[in-house]
Amino acid sequence: MIGTMLNYSGTYYVLIKNKDDNRIEEYETLIDSITSNESIAIYTADLSDGFNKSYLAKEANYNPESIDEFAVTGTTLVKIIDGKIDSVYDNYDAIKEKLNELM
Repeated sequence: MIGTMLNYSGTYYVLIKNKDDNRIEEYETLIDSITSNESIAIYTADLSDGFNKSYLAKEANYNPESIDEFAVTGTTLVKIIDGKIDSVYDNYDAIKEKLNELM
């Protein structure tokens, strides 16, 4: 659930998936390769899940006062360090480049 993604310590990534994104399989294949070495944690959250639907908006908000105000406009990769959003990758090129960098 997106609402709890800041509740953990350490460094990890969350791929927030929009089911209408035709590149999801490509991202998931890259993630499978990355996480097979277990040194990098990447979690996924589905925007079509009832608990996550409210985070999909027309305008993104990556620096919210509270997680309830966090919003994405589509598939987004978020890097989190000790419960804080460190980086956000919100388009195909940026997401793919970051995932390839993590390999």
